[in-house]
Amino acid sequence: MDIMKCDFYIDGSSIVVEALVKRVDANADDTETLSLLLDTGASKTVIDSTAAERLGFDLETLQTGDRLMTANGRINSKILEIPKFSLFGKDVVDFEVSVFDLPLQITYFADGLLGMDFLLQFKKITFDFDKKTIETSQRAAVSIKQTPSGSDFSDRFYTFATSE
Repeated sequence: MDIMKCDFYIDGSSIVVEALVKRVDANADDTETLSLLLDTGASKTVIDSTAAERLGFDLETLQTGDRLMTANGRINSKILEIPKFSLFGKDVVDFEVSVFDLPLQITYFADGLLGMDFLLQFKKITFDFDKKTIETSQRAAVSIKQTPSGSDFSDRFYTFATSE
């Protein structure tokens, strides 16, 4: 069983982790750190528009994404693929994230939200609040199926399934 450790910090009542990401316009060694609020209520990982620009993306050329339901209401998002996203010892190539202008209460201390689309790649996630570490173990195979929804609250929702 692979066990990976990652440090985190707490800002108020929020857990924040730092992901290492490759810039879109970068050579192999050109990376940036994104501070992400761990959000188990978010089905998708989201980064703020400013962070996307910092990574070298041109917001005007991004594909239009889903209308997402947030705490502040419906938001039109854009979609981008981060060339390499590394966190908890897991490297994801062409990791798809949603992009929109996040509220100031989030961007004050974080570049975005780490959602369940990334977190469900692990069978177990353990927090040690004394040591400020997160351990992940038993990486699971994950299927993410996008399903149309008839709900007034979102245009789409995601179904996650992990294998033992």
